[in-house]
Amino acid sequence: MIDWRHIATDKNVTAWGGVSKLISQDARRKSHWLAEASFAMFDARPILRWPGELEGKRPWRTPGMQGDVSSKEAWEALSRDPEAVLVDVRTDAEWAYVGLPELSKLGKSPLLVPWQSYPGMQINSNFTEEVVAKGVRPEQTVFLICRSGQRSRHAALALCAVGYGQCFNVSDGFEGGHDAERHRGSTEGWKAAGLPWTQG
Repeated sequence: MIDWRHIATDKNVTAWGGVSKLISQDARRKSHWLAEASFAMFDARPILRWPGELEGKRPWRTPGMQGDVSSKEAWEALSRDPEAVLVDVRTDAEWAYVGLPELSKLGKSPLLVPWQSYPGMQINSNFTEEVVAKGVRPEQTVFLICRSGQRSRHAALALCAVGYGQCFNVSDGFEGGHDAERHRGSTEGWKAAGLPWTQG
């Protein structure tokens, strides 16, 4: 079990270009080094855009972390690849009251694994084990979604740290950011994109 509570405490964690990197060779051999490093900057900018102008020109990045995609790009990829999965890392309260991506048209269901626990919002120290228990294999393409793309980025990095090699962050999330009236879900995100969703 990985203890995610030890966040950004290693003296070898440093930030560069909005991405955190652990430079200790000894720490690199630990399965949790990358995930710990990812917490050093909770407001870090997206690592890169994919697909798009950076395709084929990917700069320094986290091994296994393929970058950010929009909800529409995730839907298209999930439609094309029968093995691709969507992991929803929001809380059970969000699943119940805000809604869920509806993937039945694709013959799939979102995999529900919280990154943080409601209401205290403690990091789920069993996150990677729970993803494995859902039957997700390291070679599969994994899209991760939360409310607005922050928690899901850290969750993706955690999966990369334990050997998952095709992880994508759905950067606009299920609801996206705030609109001019401080409401979510109207300007960006899965719901605003008109993608299928359901409410419990």
